[in-house]
Amino acid sequence: MAKCGLSIELQEVDPALQGGDKVRGHVRVDADADVRCRSITVYAGWRTRGKGNVAQELGPKVELFTGDLSAGQSMRFPFEVETLRWPPSYNGYQFSVEHFIETTADIPWAFDPKVSTPIHVLPGETRETDFPKPIDMGKYPQVAVAVVFSVMGLVTMLMMLGPNPIVLAIAPVGIMLLILGLLLTFKWLPKMYVGQVTYELKPERLSPGESLSGSFSIRPNRTIKPEYIRLRITATETCISGSGSNAKTHRHEIFQRDIMLANQPELAGDKTVRYEINTRLPPVAAYSIKLTSNELQWLTELRVGIPGLVDWKDRRVLTVVPPSDPSVIAKLGPALDAAKFAESGDSIDDYDSGMAPERPGEATITFDETVGHIWSVHDQPDQVEMLVDAVAGLPMNISARIERRFLGGGSDDPEIAADEHLVWAQYDSPPLLLSLYVPQTMGDDFDRANSAIWQGRGEIVGWNRRDGRLQIRVYP
Repeated sequence: MAKCGLSIELQEVDPALQGGDKVRGHVRVDADADVRCRSITVYAGWRTRGKGNVAQELGPKVELFTGDLSAGQSMRFPFEVETLRWPPSYNGYQFSVEHFIETTADIPWAFDPKVSTPIHVLPGETRETDFPKPIDMGKYPQVAVAVVFSVMGLVTMLMMLGPNPIVLAIAPVGIMLLILGLLLTFKWLPKMYVGQVTYELKPERLSPGESLSGSFSIRPNRTIKPEYIRLRITATETCISGSGSNAKTHRHEIFQRDIMLANQPELAGDKTVRYEINTRLPPVAAYSIKLTSNELQWLTELRVGIPGLVDWKDRRVLTVVPPSDPSVIAKLGPALDAAKFAESGDSIDDYDSGMAPERPGEATITFDETVGHIWSVHDQPDQVEMLVDAVAGLPMNISARIERRFLGGGSDDPEIAADEHLVWAQYDSPPLLLSLYVPQTMGDDFDRANSAIWQGRGEIVGWNRRDGRLQIRVYP
């Protein structure tokens, strides 16, 4: 059992806190027995949470105290630490990046107490090394497929016929023919079908809300009728859990937009047709991030649908970086709102305002905004209840970190119905406590989501003043 308790008291934290900024506060130590401390340190850091393997980085440790504490003694130590520069705070579907201030005491022959408090960190100064290097997405898939199939073919032949001279003599020829067949199917025939193409897209490095423009020109050698010509923009979270043969990959697209350049066009031979591309990225804080087992990647794919053949396609990676203006960064919406901007018909005014266009049946205030307003007056219960009453019953997209599920009827919460489970959860930043009333048919889903971010639809139904929890009924 620890011989001293630790707590962190932060000074007022700037809501526009950026990576590299300093955070100040006090560490309080309460000794419940005589104890010798080798050191009490405090530091900033970040770690990932979600389906991928955990990655973390800790900043320089600042030593606050070393020496003896007497039973019943309390001490407060001021501190100043610098937040880590990259990556910024991120709250996604498959993984999150959480920044924190943490303190720990090194006590000989005893459990070392440790406590942390979350902080929200916006992007600060960035460097080229923060972002993944662009790669040519057009070459590697064909090469990888050819190599994999060739190796599989050689192994199969050796297993079936054995390593005799005839097999060893014909194996290289067979492998070469297989590679040529794959290249013919996946590359040469699609290229022969579309003829001469010119594809420009710029810039390939941009910030949320900025314009992406370009053009695609096609000049077939003969009249062709492709099924479509389409540009798709996606932002995909990729997480890897486990390692070796037990590794598992998890993917989720937080954003996908299809821009149909042409639908079943008839393109005459030896005539050039040009299509213009003009769109914008959604104004949300979803930057290109690549960590050891967690990645957020932006990708464009221009595809010409070819009847009866493998489609012609050109894939390019976009590097999405924070805006240079801190005031613009602070106005960006959360990454979980990216799907609201999937429609390519969203107007420029919608983007400039930083808000998604209102959809039928959706609230005019988001859940994130609601939590922010409640947190700003969370120490004034009457004000909180007024805010809650104003938004009660509005359908919203809910995001919460799941903590604990109670069986129906096993809680003293009067709001829970007989056919519901009570789930305790928390909004990450600010750390507002939540009570979710979940249909019994969804109970197992919340067990599997324990300690992870859950997203769904629901409505606010009240405020538990005693526990300081926002009450939400989840839609089935």
